[in-house]
Amino acid sequence: MAQKIIIVGDVCGNFRSMFSKIASIHQKAGPFDIVLCVGNFFGSSTDSLLPYFTGTKKVPLPTFFVCADEESSELIDDIPSGGDICDNLTYLGRYGVKTVVGLRVAYLSGIYDKSLFNNRLSEDQNRSQFRPSYSVGDLEAKVEFKDVDILLTSEWPNNLQSHLCADSSRRASNQLFEISSPIVSELTLKVSPRYHFAGMADTYLQVAPYRNKRGDSTRFIGVGKFGSKSKHIYACSLRPLSQMDEDELTALRKESVSSSLGQASKHSKDSKSGARKRKLAETVSERRAQEPQRAKGEFNRWDLAPPAGYVCHRCDKPGHWIRDCPNFGDPKRRKLPEDYVCRLCQTSGHFIEDCPLAKEKSTERTLKDAKSSRSDCWFCLGTKSFESHYVVSIGEDWYLAMPKGAINGHHCLILPQNHIERCVDVNDSSRLEMNQYKTSLRKFAASRSERVVFFERAIRSLRQSHAFIECVFVRSSVLTDASSILSEKSKQFGLSFLSIPEQQSLSNKVEEYSYLYLEFSSEDRYFCSLPRTKNIPMNFLRDVIVTAMESPEKAHWKKCEISQQKEIELVKAFKKHFAQFDSESE
Repeated sequence: MAQKIIIVGDVCGNFRSMFSKIASIHQKAGPFDIVLCVGNFFGSSTDSLLPYFTGTKKVPLPTFFVCADEESSELIDDIPSGGDICDNLTYLGRYGVKTVVGLRVAYLSGIYDKSLFNNRLSEDQNRSQFRPSYSVGDLEAKVEFKDVDILLTSEWPNNLQSHLCADSSRRASNQLFEISSPIVSELTLKVSPRYHFAGMADTYLQVAPYRNKRGDSTRFIGVGKFGSKSKHIYACSLRPLSQMDEDELTALRKESVSSSLGQASKHSKDSKSGARKRKLAETVSERRAQEPQRAKGEFNRWDLAPPAGYVCHRCDKPGHWIRDCPNFGDPKRRKLPEDYVCRLCQTSGHFIEDCPLAKEKSTERTLKDAKSSRSDCWFCLGTKSFESHYVVSIGEDWYLAMPKGAINGHHCLILPQNHIERCVDVNDSSRLEMNQYKTSLRKFAASRSERVVFFERAIRSLRQSHAFIECVFVRSSVLTDASSILSEKSKQFGLSFLSIPEQQSLSNKVEEYSYLYLEFSSEDRYFCSLPRTKNIPMNFLRDVIVTAMESPEKAHWKKCEISQQKEIELVKAFKKHFAQFDSESE
């Protein structure tokens, strides 16, 4: 049975706000089983815990925590091996493994202090009070690290640096030295957990799965400080390793992307552009090796001629780098495709960045602001813009939610929890969970004598889009009408949809960044690759479905908006009836 858990970053004594937030998430997106906290838990004062000691307030869910270099530790001084602080609030202890709601949880409290690490303290000294730093004696305790599902530490492993340098935000790299530990790195290798959570960096970072010593995969996730702008709450559904069969374990091993933590990197897009970049990098490296040695700092990659096959993307001509293009910096000399239409003013003759309308609105939002808006994404779990009352179910990598402006009471979205722009880019293990949600929805629809239509649009825009698959319950007769309507509307916009055979992967069909995908059943699927210059309505596929449903007035979601109270009632009803089909709740 999968356990639904919430992980929270450094609480720093903000207990009332944290418990209130957890209660809200539990009510709107739950039910959840436990809460796990990493990083600095108590902060400088424990006064705000008093109502929970007296019973005036209650901790909403069983909450387990590790500590860092706490300023205030009087509540745990007498329980070095862990214990209850009050109802539903438990300190895990200095070091060890405990079983929590069926999950094997390994933990290490405190921080690494090189000058104190080798000190060996007596048992009486260990019990006198909580020490901010752990020692070699703490780690000599005999612990059986078998089938560990989760590892909780306050510090990050110190062999993440190579990954952080490649990370687009790089905020974590500035604090890496202060909050990373070689001991945590060694512990991670020893424990081989399925998940490793840490705090203290006030930065959210999820590392791509890597292969651990056991041969399975491990994911490292750093969460930010509670209440900060960084993502500080992470939720997932996790089935204990001890309950998995061999097929499930094999799926976990397949998602591993590197052999060591130091080599782990973010989920990469296996696209033609990525292949070109890798090939280009290899070519430059080879040519650099053949060049005579130069003084330090003298070498410049632009000194080399472009490799064979390289074409300048500005003028579509070979023989020079894009930075050396004669058209560089001169918008009048840039090649404008014949069928290019500006998406801001819907007219031709200029690029979108040269649009007069864009210049008028430049004070409102620049292109740079638009491209760095992930923290404001509506769909990323934990962001300030996220509205949790839409959530129906939360899995390990994906979640199910109802949309704003739903077509009917059984219109929902399958979404990745983290910011992924296209569903085609996810790995095999993650895709398996996505398909499980599809299967559950098909069973739910069948119980109502209905079918489910799945569709996705992946269209490049100024704002970095969050991927999602729309799912709409319809009568069987609607599917026949939808096929003919799709054909008609495709001709209207000059689109060509290809039929995809059952079991064939969508990945090898993607030639352009943008695409449309429509699935009437596992045997009846259609795909359309969209050139960059092709402009179509964002609601093209929704328009096809609602037209087939004889409800063309619902083509735009804003025409279907209802009050938040009615939305909550719809979600509650959907969640109630979907529960028996939800594979994540099994």
